[in-house]
Parts: sequence; C-alpha cells; structure tokens
Amino acid sequence: MRRRMRLAGALVAILLCMQALVASPAPAHAATDSASAPTVQVFADDAGRLSGKQSLSVTVVVKNPGSSTIEAGTVSVQLTRSAITSRTALAAWQKSPGSLPRRTLASAATDAVPPGATLAVATLTVPASKVKLSGKSAAVYGLSATVKTDAGSLGTGTGTVVWRGSSANSLGVAVVMPLTVPARSDGLIGSNDLATYTAPGGLLTRELQIAQQTPSLTLGIDPMILASIRVLGSSAPQSAQDWLSSLAALSNPSFPLQYADADPALESQAGLSRQLTPISFDYAMDPGDHGSPLTVGESTDSPTPSDSDSSATPSPSPTSSSKLPTTAELLDWPYTLGGIAWPAAGEVRQADVQTFARGGLTTTILSGSNTNAASLTGTPNTVLPVSGGTALVADDGISAALTAAMRAADPLEQSSTRAALEAQLTLAAGSATDGGVVLAALDRFWPADVGAAVSALELVAGSGSTHVSSLRDALVAPRTTGLQLVDHKASASRISLVERLIDREGDERAGSAETGQTIAQFSSVLQQPSLLTAPTRNELLSLLAVGWTGSADWSTAVTKNLSKTAEDLSAVQIVAPGKIHQLSSQALIPITVTNRLDHPVEVRLRTRPSSPLLEIDTDTDRVIPADSSANVLVPVKAQLGNGTVWLDLQLYSRSGVPIGSAKGASVDVRADWEGIGALALGVLIVGFFAFGLVRSIRRRRREKRAALAPTGEGEGADG
Repeated sequence: MRRRMRLAGALVAILLCMQALVASPAPAHAATDSASAPTVQVFADDAGRLSGKQSLSVTVVVKNPGSSTIEAGTVSVQLTRSAITSRTALAAWQKSPGSLPRRTLASAATDAVPPGATLAVATLTVPASKVKLSGKSAAVYGLSATVKTDAGSLGTGTGTVVWRGSSANSLGVAVVMPLTVPARSDGLIGSNDLATYTAPGGLLTRELQIAQQTPSLTLGIDPMILASIRVLGSSAPQSAQDWLSSLAALSNPSFPLQYADADPALESQAGLSRQLTPISFDYAMDPGDHGSPLTVGESTDSPTPSDSDSSATPSPSPTSSSKLPTTAELLDWPYTLGGIAWPAAGEVRQADVQTFARGGLTTTILSGSNTNAASLTGTPNTVLPVSGGTALVADDGISAALTAAMRAADPLEQSSTRAALEAQLTLAAGSATDGGVVLAALDRFWPADVGAAVSALELVAGSGSTHVSSLRDALVAPRTTGLQLVDHKASASRISLVERLIDREGDERAGSAETGQTIAQFSSVLQQPSLLTAPTRNELLSLLAVGWTGSADWSTAVTKNLSKTAEDLSAVQIVAPGKIHQLSSQALIPITVTNRLDHPVEVRLRTRPSSPLLEIDTDTDRVIPADSSANVLVPVKAQLGNGTVWLDLQLYSRSGVPIGSAKGASVDVRADWEGIGALALGVLIVGFFAFGLVRSIRRRRREKRAALAPTGEGEGADG
C-alpha cells in the first residue's frame, strides 16, 4: 500500500513539474529568434578609445520592436580580462560573449522602453582605477552589457574598448567610394530624378559633399550620371548642371566605372569576350537643347593608375546630326586614373580578370572574400599580381565597418559603428607589416548623413593605428606572400538571366544558344538602327549594375525588360487578310502592315504564290509611319484559268532581315470571266450593228419598190 502511495506521489510530482515547465515563460535566449525580440547594444564614447588615466563612458541601448513596453530593469557592464588579439577572435567573441573570461565594471538601473522604440536606457562612467588598462601597445578588449528585468534577461550586447597605448603600427588605408545612384533599369537618369538627386540634401549632393570634405577619397564615377545630365543639354535641371560643375572642381582622384556601374564579371561569366559600352545617345537628345558645345569636364587625356594600365573611356561613336554631341563627348571626363574594374564583391574568377585585362581593365578591385585572406595569420597588403594585370584586394572587415559608420543615420548608431570601426583598424594594424597598405572599398552605398560619413572617414586618418593612403600607394606596396585569388561565380540563375538579356540584344558571346531574332537584327528595319539598339544597350547595362546584387527585385526587372524587347520584335507585322477575289488579269492586292514602334520603318513585302495562276514579278517596298498602319499594294497578273492560289507573305528589312512572322492569304482567281465578258460584249456590239444594217437595207428596198410601182388613179384617166 505504501509502495503504491509513493508511486502515486511520484507521478503527481512529475505532473506538477511538467505543468510548471509549460506555464513558465521561455528563457530570454529562446526569444531571440523572434522578429519582435528586444536587442541590447553597448558602446563606449569616443569610438571606444581609451588612454592614460581616462575614465570610460559607456552607453547601453535597447531596441524594442515588440508591441508591449519593456519595463525598467538593471544592466551589468563587463570587460574581457585579456585583450582580443585578432579580428577572427573578435567575431567569435561577439557571437558568444561568454566564451572569454570577463570582469564586471559597473551596474546601473535601466529605463523602460516603449514599443517600437530604440533608447539609451543607461549611461555609466567607470573610473580609470576600475578599468585598469595599461601597456605600451594598442589593444582591443571586449565590452559587454547584460540587461535584466523582472520578466527575465533581455540579452547581452557586445562592443569594444581600444586601449591606445603609446606605440602602434601605422597601417595605410586607401579608401575608394562609388559615385553612383540606386540601380535602375532604364539606362538613363530622368530629369525628375536628377533634380531630386542633385537638390540640397539629395543623394548625389551628399556624395559630392563627402568628396569635397575628404580630398584623399578616391571616387569611382558612374558615366551614366554624366551622360544623363549632358543629354538634356540646356533643359537639364539647374541643380544638376551646378552639380556637374562642382564635380569638375573636385581634387579627388577618380576613375570611371563601367557605364551604369555594370558588373564586368557578370558579362565575362555570361560568355562575353569584351565589356559592353553605349552605342549612341541620339535617341535621348533634342537638337533644340544643344545649341552650344559641351564645356564642363571635357578631357582628351587617358590617365592610368600604372604604366601598364589603359583608360576604359569608350571610343567615339558617330551620331546622325552634327548639332548633337557625340557619345564620346557625353561620356568624357578628366579622370586621374583609368583601366580599373570594380565588380560585385565575391563573384570573380581568374578567367574574368583576364577578360577585363583584354578589354583594357588591367586593375581589378576584389573583395577579401574573393581571396584566401581570411586564412592568413596577418593583415595582407592590398596589392595582388594576377594573370593579365593587378588586383587590389579590399579588407572586408575595415570596408564593412567603415561603410556601416558612414551610413549610420542617428547618433546612437553613429557612436556604436565608430567604435566597431576603431576596433577593426586597431586589430588590422596590429597584425600588419609596419608600413603596409590596405584598401577600404565602400562598395555601393548611399550615406544618410554627410556629417556622420565625413566623421567616419576622419576616424581612419585620426586613429592611432592608421593613416590615409592612396590607390597609387597600394599599387606599389610589397605583395603579401601567400595571398591568392579564389574563384567564385555569380549564381547560375543570375548568369542565365544575363545570358538571355545579352542574346536578345544580339551581342556575340561564347555558348550562345539564341535561335530567335535579336534587336540588332530587327533594328535594320529603321532608317537609323541606333534609335532602337542604343536604348536597348543602355537598359541592358543598367540591369547589370552592381547595385542590383542581392536584390529580390532584379529578376522582376529583367523579366519586364525581356517582355518589352519581345514586344519590340513583334511591333511590325502583316495583318492577315481575308479571302481575296481576283476577277481580272491584272490587279493591286492591298496588304495591311502595322508598325507599333515610335519610329517609321522601311519594309519590303515579299509575296510568293503557290500556283502559276498568279504571277508576281517584284517585291514591294513601303515606309510605314510611326505607330500606325498602311497598305502595301502588291501588283499581280492572272494567267488564263480559274482556281484558288495561296500567297505566302513575309516582311523584310531593306538589308534582307525577316521582320515579323510570316502570314498567308487565299486568292480566288476567276480571270476567265474577263475574256468571256469581253467576247459577249463584242458579240452584242456586232449583233447590234448587223441588226441596224439589215434594217437599213430592208427599208431602202421598200422605199425603192414603192417608188417604182404605178398608182391606180393615173391609169383610169388615160383610157
């Protein structure tokens, strides 16, 4: 009995424990998987830098994306007991703060955080005697803050503290920034967008101001911006014209990106043996806007970053009007560097670099993820000789930290990202060869605040571990032994869509399987084919922009472009006629042709009869006005005989390229009726004249007989 009671008691205890587990709230770390879970951040003031007997000021931030208020609580701030010696170790510690021994510096109460808010919940000042950092060498320590409320732990945030010491390696940092706009698909920036981008506070205005305040910054300029302003001529927004003049006044080193910031690696991996360039801009220009020649930023020089490099500025293209600036004039700019390719990060192969070099781009900016840099023990110099030229390998850690600091939109984010940048700079310098040079590539980004961006760049110059260098310094720095390029490709689905774009345009590439008509072929139907090929090329280049990398909208934009191209290729068509009746030996058969393009087209209609009953001697040419329909009159001759003849109808351009789909028409030939009708008419005419002649003869005979016959009255009188 007692045994049964003990068993029953054990079962009750188990049930109570299970109920308690079910009813109790989930631990704080389990909530971090939810989008509504709070997050904790911590950073030290002055970018986390500390020296001498300076006290440490720490700010703790809580972000509350949930729908309920986070109640007030407490925070405990801790510091790792030993310095973190590498960036790999720093990344590992940030993922698992408990992996390194820590000591508590201070504790404080925290404020409540309303739903949807991000607030600094506590600010603590820790005296130097409590921090206890010392030493001659610069060092990085891990800073952490754990916030708890009555509901449980909100989590642990991590930051860094940099002990500046009295001696440190001085690492050169060259910074390159793209001067671009968000990726688009139309090949040119419209007037309204230009006005927005170049207005006070606009995107291009902010980028220009950053460059003006940081002369050491090297700019990669998208030529599409220059062309978009210049094609508008006098009708360009005044703010855009002023912006172009201010750009020309910059002293920053600069080089051209590919037009529309197209990714040359995508072109190479899709099978192109050369980089694509614009064909013409005539389609976008109004002669009335170009009464005077271009003057801003023109240059005939072709600068290079090294003796072996060559300028990537496109060669001149002819235009249809001497009043309009040429393609070369629209794209020309006094760059100080040339021959540089800047593809998307982490998607380049050795074969691509060789393709770049064949096209004159002998210097390639690579991300560190495209090399084995992460496996090396120290910080490598940026220069890397490769087959066909030179690569400049960006330091991914510094690049990402600098980009984040320059993009920071509010003071709290600016403080935390600056501290992260200072840690990256210190650790990179600590493991670099003294006097080495690294590259910070900002990639495609658009800063929200000019002050924050400039402050982050000044941090690179003002850090105790780094100084500003240039791309030229990077090119002449010693090569780091063991640094190698590691092949990476864009995704197969991305390359496949690029191949379709290239094939539909009509460019030759290795492995092309295009069997349908291309824009290059179809454009021969126009008097000026570039009116169609030029915008198609520019749209293609804009869809290859590096800024599209990783965008979920890119495939939609490509699909839309392919659909538009298909519509263009079917814009000129024969309207299938109904049954045609041919009742004469010669006639003009009207065939309707439609043209949905915005330009007139010249077509040649070729008609082939299925039977000798109809004879067609020549093709028929006709100009079809823009966005309209017209009849093409086909001269035909019918032979003797009746029957049905099938006509095969096909349009061609003047150069013999088939245009549109073939059509057919059925002709009912009854040419014999024409001969029979003529014979019947002739018989009727002859009969009519014969009938009249007979009547005349008979009448005259009656009249003669009447004249000769004696009258009865005359004979009686004589007797």
